[in-house]
Amino acid sequence: MTERNRPVGDREDRMDHQQAKDKFSDYYEDSLDMQQRAAIEAHFGSCSECRAEYEAFKETLRGLSGLHQLAQPIELSKKVARRIHRRSAGRFFGDRAETRFSFEWLSLVVILILLVVVFVVTTSEKRVITPLLPPVSADAGVSSVDGSSTDDLLRHDDQ
Repeated sequence: MTERNRPVGDREDRMDHQQAKDKFSDYYEDSLDMQQRAAIEAHFGSCSECRAEYEAFKETLRGLSGLHQLAQPIELSKKVARRIHRRSAGRFFGDRAETRFSFEWLSLVVILILLVVVFVVTTSEKRVITPLLPPVSADAGVSSVDGSSTDDLLRHDDQ
């Protein structure tokens, strides 16, 4: 094995150079468990190359953290909102309420109307239609429009 890829230490959790480099960020942020932390520290103890690379990594991060953040231009958020509004055809960041009636609200109104109609139809009383003419008894003859009864008509036909 070459010096560069040789695992370091006697334990099963030995680390090679690439494994150590892959854990630089986690080691710096102190997010390794104790076993991984001990393995990388053991590797640093026996590998001057990785130890030097880790020190360079720390210096780079310190240099970056010292940079000040730039304030965003005042008009940037307005420009972004306008572009999103334009590209989304007004679905986002628009004056939806004033300019148009959304499909969702229209659907809701139609559903509510249908529910009201179904409720009224199902809860209304069954109404019986009453005839306008008084009921006719079996022994009385049915009268016609001119007031003559069926008995008169039958007698008239016999003559």
